[in-house]
Amino acid sequence: MIDSVILPPKAAEPSNDIASVAKRAGNFTTLLAAVDAVGLTDALTSDQNVTVLAPTDAAFGALPKGTVEELLKSENRDKLIAILSLHAIPGNVSAGDALNAGTAKALNGGSLKFDIVDGLFKVNGATIVKTDIKCDNGVIHVIDAVILSSSDRSGDKTASINEKTPLEQIEAAIDRGVPIFNSGDHGECASIYQECMVSISKASCVDSRVSMVIKQLVQKAGGIECDTERAWALRSGLDHVYSTLSKN
Repeated sequence: MIDSVILPPKAAEPSNDIASVAKRAGNFTTLLAAVDAVGLTDALTSDQNVTVLAPTDAAFGALPKGTVEELLKSENRDKLIAILSLHAIPGNVSAGDALNAGTAKALNGGSLKFDIVDGLFKVNGATIVKTDIKCDNGVIHVIDAVILSSSDRSGDKTASINEKTPLEQIEAAIDRGVPIFNSGDHGECASIYQECMVSISKASCVDSRVSMVIKQLVQKAGGIECDTERAWALRSGLDHVYSTLSKN
């Protein structure tokens, strides 16, 4: 006989620091591997608030082939730290605060510029596809491209994706968008397709008539509220533009 009821131990509360939230999301494995490789994981689990601009796995996958593998080499540790530090801002910075301020200084001292371009929330050219994911020690804003400094972009291994031809940009956007769409994030997929079309419409090598058609397609898609329908409309537009450019 006992004088009290034995209860099972309380289940541990899931950690809600930035690293844990990113890990549970499932689409930041490359970012977390890079952070771990240079010993910066503590920065994402400490009590010190930080705002992280988190590139998805698809964003890292869009870099030129071999870039990630090159950066993960021990001799490039300082360079990788500099790149990762460009994706973090001291303190807790909401999307609204960032947009109102217009600029922010990253952990590595680099400058980050926030603005709205063609209806998309941008930071240094990358589209912010999800904002204000709150964590115990800061906030995460999801971005669709890896932010590189001007010196990084000048190298062959870290050339900007926007230096590709329009056809190559469309192929890259579809390669990025399809797995994201299939995973259920139709809004992010639509953003990837839209960004690609906007970029192509500004390319000097694209005929003005084709550019006008692209802008009309983007504008029409922008009026579609359903993420799924918008993604399909933009994908159809990309296919149409690809077919048109292939004939030129």
